[in-house]
Amino acid sequence: MHHLTNFWRRTASGKYDDDYARYVDYVGRAHTSHGADPNIYIAERYVIGQVGFVQHAISQALTKELHEIDPDLEGRALRAWNLLMMVILEMLSRAYTGEHEVELPGSIANVNHQAVFNLAVETYERGLGMREPTGTQDVLAGTVEEIPEGERKIIQVDELSIGVFHHQGGWYALRNSCLHRGGPVCTGSLEGDVLTCPWHGYQYKVTNGQLLVDPSAELAGYPVQVRDGLVYLQVPVIEKEVVDLSISEGQAGPEEKEQVLEKNEFLHS
Repeated sequence: MHHLTNFWRRTASGKYDDDYARYVDYVGRAHTSHGADPNIYIAERYVIGQVGFVQHAISQALTKELHEIDPDLEGRALRAWNLLMMVILEMLSRAYTGEHEVELPGSIANVNHQAVFNLAVETYERGLGMREPTGTQDVLAGTVEEIPEGERKIIQVDELSIGVFHHQGGWYALRNSCLHRGGPVCTGSLEGDVLTCPWHGYQYKVTNGQLLVDPSAELAGYPVQVRDGLVYLQVPVIEKEVVDLSISEGQAGPEEKEQVLEKNEFLHS
């Protein structure tokens, strides 16, 4: 969700330069064997479905915002948006060439729409910085001897996995979750300042967590302090909404449904 949110925010930013074109091409290849991992294959229909879903959603938003104000601007905006989606879909699908997967029909899985919606709202709010930390906690990562120069240590803080690096005389701590599909990025290879996720080859700058193909995206980083031979991290405390994934949409009570309606209205406002 985080990666998709960043992709669409960048797409809607209106800056379509060579860096953006390379970024779209990279995203397309990362979903096929033509990317960093030859064993990866995400069926093309998922890419088409994602683009179609967002194309429809933004088209509805443009019509809602512009129809009564300036119908001519509405028409031009819709045309521009639809043409942009055609270009993006063509670029993303290039990587597939003759690579297609035949899938036998199977049973349709039940989806807890409320749980998915709540997770989407949380991702949306976090991406815009709307969920501010309520404070920080001082976390002991280990001793300096445990993480000598050129080494790293993966630690667990509640549900958060963090990679602590002792790199070229400096100390860095990054969230151990790739922005692409949540891979254990901090366990990947480190060449110079470039950290490569072992799952799909997404690369980051270890000193600041910046995604190389998209400088506007970065892994969460945490300040590191060395005191008396001990390595400490400052980890923010963010209240996380608890979602019971076992409750289906049909079983949600009036209060839960009201919360969903409120969030839905917020997202479309």
